[in-house]
Amino acid sequence: MTFDPSRRVFLKGASVLALGVGGAPSDFLTRTAEAATRSDRVLVHVFLRGGLDGLNTVTPYGDPEYYSLREHLAIPRPGRPGGVVALNDHFGLHPLLEPLKALYTEGRLAAIHAVGNYQSTRSHFSAQDFAELGTPGVRTTTTGHLARIASRLEGGGVLKSLSFSAQRPLSLLGPDTAIVAKSIEGFDLAGAGWRSEAERRVRHMYANSPLASLGRDIFSAIEVLQGTPALKAKPRDGVTYPEGAPGPSLRQTALIINSGIGTRSIFVPVGGRYDTHADQIEAHSVELPLLAQALVAFARDLGPNLDKVVVLVTTEFGRTAAVNGSGGTDHGTGFCALAFGGGVKGGRVLGDWPGLKKAQLFEERDLAVTTDYRDLFMDVAKNHLGIADPLPLYPGYNKAKPVGLFG
Repeated sequence: MTFDPSRRVFLKGASVLALGVGGAPSDFLTRTAEAATRSDRVLVHVFLRGGLDGLNTVTPYGDPEYYSLREHLAIPRPGRPGGVVALNDHFGLHPLLEPLKALYTEGRLAAIHAVGNYQSTRSHFSAQDFAELGTPGVRTTTTGHLARIASRLEGGGVLKSLSFSAQRPLSLLGPDTAIVAKSIEGFDLAGAGWRSEAERRVRHMYANSPLASLGRDIFSAIEVLQGTPALKAKPRDGVTYPEGAPGPSLRQTALIINSGIGTRSIFVPVGGRYDTHADQIEAHSVELPLLAQALVAFARDLGPNLDKVVVLVTTEFGRTAAVNGSGGTDHGTGFCALAFGGGVKGGRVLGDWPGLKKAQLFEERDLAVTTDYRDLFMDVAKNHLGIADPLPLYPGYNKAKPVGLFG
């Protein structure tokens, strides 16, 4: 068969095997004796892009200011039609998130309110960048915070870090290889009827180039993802994922974890209508059920493997405490995060509640921040992943505060 140079070889269902560019902080490049020994533990970060409204996600119905601020957007009190699903005498879930109540009652899921950082700004782009770099206010960071965490973990090989996205997220920026794929099922060379020739040609192309190691990593990843039968399994009996995001990505995340191929860090970015400047009720009616159903399906699909996994659900910022003139809320500051799995001591709403009186709001408009988002990840890094000293994971941060996710 004659090779036709017009044929294009590409990775189907994937972006690239992402490699770092530029330098890196010395704490990232140094492999210390603190590398985690808990080699089967996994961190899954579900990142809701757009700024989910925390006040209507885990609603502070016990704060009397909530109802005066939220007007027609306020979720009715527990026991009323369409009312809050009470978690305790102060907080409750949006009724469309009711499936999460079971995980909360089982002691697996915790909510953390008033999370954020004042240096992250109210710009989507800046706040998302700062969240993924882990250095709010600093754009010159050369590594992403999930990449720095993964660098301190053992095992995993080329599949240690993975993102379900079209391109490499800043979270995985760094010198180590990371898989970036829309779909693990389609992670392969694509060629209409000439797959074997394509592989031979690509292997030869990479063999004597400066990118030789990248070529080896590409085919190593393909061999594992295409050659592991467990990655073709169906969800556990009775488990159904929603078709909308983040359902498909979490279904594949469960496959990765249940297969035991060694992945340690998985990033699940989620788009959707979380930027609710207008028509927030309608937007939440679509997005919140998908989120709740996908998270519960993921927990049930993992079965006993949930003990090995901690899921953190965060967003770039919260939204204004008051309603705007378009039936929505504008860019804010403090938000509500969720955490479940592993040794998370759930059944609690954590974080110091700052209150919603005008004098208690940040700049008299936003929920104030009482927990820095970096503290959440450091808590998981130390108490779940086994990184003894997680503070160097976040350059420039020296005011770490215990969150108490693990009791």
